[in-house]
Amino acid sequence: MRSHLVLSAMLVLICGATYAATLAPTVTGEDSGELIAAAHFFGIPHPPGYPLWTILCGLFIRAMPLGDVAWRANLFSAICASLSTIPLFSGLRLLKLSRPAAMASSLVWALSGTLWSQSVITEVYGLHALLATLLLWTTIKWFCSKERRWLVASAFVFGLGMSNHHTTAFIALPLVCWIIGRSPALIREWRLITKCLAVFAIALLPYVYLPIRASAEPPMNWGNPATAGSLWDHVSRSQYGSMAPLKVDEGRSLGRFFSQAKYVVGVVCRDMTLPIFILALLGLIWLVFKKPDVGLLVLFWLISCGPLFLLIANIDLDRKFRHAMQVFFIPISLALSLPLAFSLDRLGHWIRRRAIPFSQPAAAALALAVPLIPLYSNFDRCDYSNYRYAFDHAKAILASTLPNALIFPASDHNTFPLTYLNFVEGVRPDVDIADKYGYVDRAVVEETMQATQRQVDVAGMDDNKLKSWLILNARRPVYYTTKSASPVQSASFVPVGVLYHLLPKGKAIDQDGPWQDIAYRNLEDDRGVTDIAADHILGDFHFFRALDQLRRNRLEEALKNFETAARHIHSIKEGFNNIGSALAEHNRPVEAIPYFQHAAALDAKYLTPQWNLVRLYENLGRLAQAERALQDIAIILPDDHRVYRRLGFIAHELHDNDVQAREYWKRSLSLFPDQADLKQLINADP
Repeated sequence: MRSHLVLSAMLVLICGATYAATLAPTVTGEDSGELIAAAHFFGIPHPPGYPLWTILCGLFIRAMPLGDVAWRANLFSAICASLSTIPLFSGLRLLKLSRPAAMASSLVWALSGTLWSQSVITEVYGLHALLATLLLWTTIKWFCSKERRWLVASAFVFGLGMSNHHTTAFIALPLVCWIIGRSPALIREWRLITKCLAVFAIALLPYVYLPIRASAEPPMNWGNPATAGSLWDHVSRSQYGSMAPLKVDEGRSLGRFFSQAKYVVGVVCRDMTLPIFILALLGLIWLVFKKPDVGLLVLFWLISCGPLFLLIANIDLDRKFRHAMQVFFIPISLALSLPLAFSLDRLGHWIRRRAIPFSQPAAAALALAVPLIPLYSNFDRCDYSNYRYAFDHAKAILASTLPNALIFPASDHNTFPLTYLNFVEGVRPDVDIADKYGYVDRAVVEETMQATQRQVDVAGMDDNKLKSWLILNARRPVYYTTKSASPVQSASFVPVGVLYHLLPKGKAIDQDGPWQDIAYRNLEDDRGVTDIAADHILGDFHFFRALDQLRRNRLEEALKNFETAARHIHSIKEGFNNIGSALAEHNRPVEAIPYFQHAAALDAKYLTPQWNLVRLYENLGRLAQAERALQDIAIILPDDHRVYRRLGFIAHELHDNDVQAREYWKRSLSLFPDQADLKQLINADP
């Protein structure tokens, strides 16, 4: 018993030291900023609310006397993930595996790439890992002892897991199936089932926190789940339009499923590294034939967290989704820790049977050397010790604003670090983030109504109308992180620092001042290639830097910064379209065309760059190219009269006769008859 405690403590210390060495010093990208703010204020984070994590992390932040708030929240993730090695190690020992094999497999789990990367930033997956290993351990305890109390304990841990992250259901489902398969008579034990349901319900009590805390209107109150209806909407993720982790519009197909499965295998293989992944698969084959009870447990787990999850979630596979979804496959690495441990255990037995000198310590050393592989392979992608992208970007955003500003940020890499700096650190309290929840913050609207003595029916207005009302009535400087159609007539977007200032047309503004206070410490750091938030931040910086250089007529410098921005944004179609638009607006159509073409190639259904190409081709006199671009648009929009109207005018200029032009115009009129000029052209003599 003492040796077990010593080895467990060693595991925690090794993992803790590794996580501490790679721990992020401040706020990072992804959901970090808003989660820190929610924990700090005991508020409500994004759906489904993560009440257990919010409560525990909030308590830890207040109990921890060292470091700033972001560092403490990052440390909470590291501690939870480090502790997750104890139940995994204990479960493997219950299965009669050797200490070196159990320790090595537990360390491989802790050093798997995605878990490690989520354990050094503020995220919910460190706690998710701890609860998942506890659920596995209680199940193994029941398997080894057949004591019913461990089933009750499993039900309680399952409820806690659901209070933190809903994907715990994909872990519990195979465990339940496996337990019933092992002991079918359990389904008739109503007293046991009642106990399990009761403790499961008790473990869900953290959800009561959401309406209670929301009714107090904390500074972070996403969705305001104070009523039964709003609580259900929040917990069921209705804001995102789906009960699945992410909303996906494309239908399911066999080919799509195989592409998704290939992606999942790639994620797990990269996390564990290829040699260890192969070793785990060999162990799984051995388990299925030699220890089918444990082998079936692993197989059920893998099927539930892999194929079943894919069928339900139907995930997309662009770069944004690939990055966002990899965290959902952390439990697969956990499941493979079992066959990996058996492989290492069998290998150790084989070495010891050779009866060579020092065979036992050699076997132990070989097993314990295995975690060095993921330690080396994953270190760079998980080393957040110098990660200051998000903090510096949030500072740059605030430095770009005038006093008493309203900011409408878009995308998590803009919104969440800004939320942390503004709310938690109290930087620029005069600035309000108008839509930090993905919709206009009702609290900002209410403050505006009180300040201006003007009322608006918030419940009766959609988000766009409410946004326009707020801008018109707040009488405050208004900024956006991305450019779109102006929400207010007679106003336009002017780039200032790393933001767009919404100004009355023709009004001048100081565009030089903010750049004196903008500094990014990670500009030369190539780690952005493995972190999508850093890539987006660097893409934004270089994009706005290029806009400033275009304004100063420094074309060569601007083009270089646009190229750098394009490398960072990778497959973000909107980013390439924005670069093209910026160049076109500054009378650089030839340089703009490749960016529009790249944006269109990334997504054939994304027609904005196609329309932009049509306009540029027409302006440059490349009518044949304009015609081909419009024909591509017509494939996607066969019932859009504007396409055929435009095709008609191009055909009129491009060809010797008007037969083709008249056909296009007739098609346009059939779709939208109220076009008097086209009727005259059709009726005119050819």
